Formats: sequence, C-alpha cells, structure tokens
Amino acid sequence: MCQTVIFAKSGKECETVKELKEALPNLELVKNEMYGEIQEDSCLCQIDLDDTFDKAGIEWECDCMQFTLNAL
Repeated sequence: MCQTVIFAKSGKECETVKELKEALPNLELVKNEMYGEIQEDSCLCQIDLDDTFDKAGIEWECDCMQFTLNAL
C-alpha cells in the first residue's frame, strides 16, 4: 500500500479508504484531485490526507507516507 494511517494511542493501522472510514466514520475525506471516483477497497493515495486531517483539526505527523495521528 502507498500511504498508511497509524493511530498513535492504539497502534491501529489503516491502509485502505474503507479501513479509514470504519476507524473514523465522521471524518470528511478530501479526495486527491489526481483521482476520479474513490474506490473504498483501494489505497489511501486517493485521499488528500494532509487536507483531510487539517480540516478536521486532527494533529498528525508524516514520515515517508506514514501518517501518525498523535491524539488518537
């Protein structure tokens, strides 16, 4: 998978759009403009994770396409 989201407190990892939606069902996802329709069982590259987390006010860090959500 391309991008991974890790929840710092639980260690839970999400590698697909579906997994991220299940982990954070109220999160409004911002689509990466390079992609057409979002395929839920595909990788997170379809989502602009920077904008998604910034708009939601979620504190995050990124290291080599691994996004860590510090407060979750």
